[in-house]
Amino acid sequence: MSHCNTKFFFERAVCPICASRATSKIYECGLTSSPIKDLISSHYRSQGIVDWSLFDGTDYELRKCDDCKLIYQKNVPNDHVLDRIYNEMIAPDGLDRLEEERLTIDNFERLAGELGVLFRWCARINGKHPSKIRFLDYGFGHGRWARIARALGATVFATETGDAKKAIAAGIGVEIISDDDIDRMRFDIVHTEQVFEHLVDPAGTFKRLSAATDGIFKLAVPHHRNLEATLASKGIPKESPFHQKQITGRRLSMADYTYISILPLEHLNTYSPKTIDYLTRENGMRVVSTKRKSSVALVPTDLGSLVRSSLKAGAMAAKMSLPRDTGYYLMTPA
Repeated sequence: MSHCNTKFFFERAVCPICASRATSKIYECGLTSSPIKDLISSHYRSQGIVDWSLFDGTDYELRKCDDCKLIYQKNVPNDHVLDRIYNEMIAPDGLDRLEEERLTIDNFERLAGELGVLFRWCARINGKHPSKIRFLDYGFGHGRWARIARALGATVFATETGDAKKAIAAGIGVEIISDDDIDRMRFDIVHTEQVFEHLVDPAGTFKRLSAATDGIFKLAVPHHRNLEATLASKGIPKESPFHQKQITGRRLSMADYTYISILPLEHLNTYSPKTIDYLTRENGMRVVSTKRKSSVALVPTDLGSLVRSSLKAGAMAAKMSLPRDTGYYLMTPA
């Protein structure tokens, strides 16, 4: 029987997507027991401070919905613990440094190329010029995507908590709105990048964002791939893949990304194509693409730059030709 310390966690007794009770347990371990405690400890070792008293008496339990195939953590943190996770265990200063490091020319070109594709989609759907597009960045973070949407001329709205991030948004011309505001607004592009895996109520959020979408709804999440087989053969690692990458600099493997999709405390849900099928069907949406497409700038300033940028274009074309699901979905109202 799963243990849940109701002072700090609450139990999702049914599937948080389709509310089915037909679910099966695929893994269970106490949050303060090995190997889950080791995984948590290594993951936050260089980020912030872990208060283990918050986790005592609660199990990390993974369940799979027999109907919509969502894999999810049954016991989820309450608002108090979520605040501690995202503001102490992930220390703001360290996150600020990481986000600043990500503001590179290469990252700008990659994100701008993808948003260019989304803006062209909107132009085909409703004929809107970029300056007329209303863009919602659901989960602003430090604004990497919102900055580029503003540069393209869109009116950008965003959701986020914390005064520091709200100040960043105000500084780049982005209006922070509340979740309640969304229910009274409409957007040409609803943008979610690595957000839905963190949500306690993903079905409710999907419903509200779908209802607010006039053009394109983007959802990008970690994909669990062969999670059940990986757990059966290898179990849970004692060291976080992110920590290993930070220490050794090695590239993450497919198995690493599989574990990341069910990261304790943070990645509460991991989605399959059947899960997305259910969400879109129930909310009057349809999937129009499952491939992350991007335009790539060719740099003809010198031969070396031209060759490197041409190779990037080739790599992007190769990725788009792959048939596998990557957790990326573009949807429009059906």
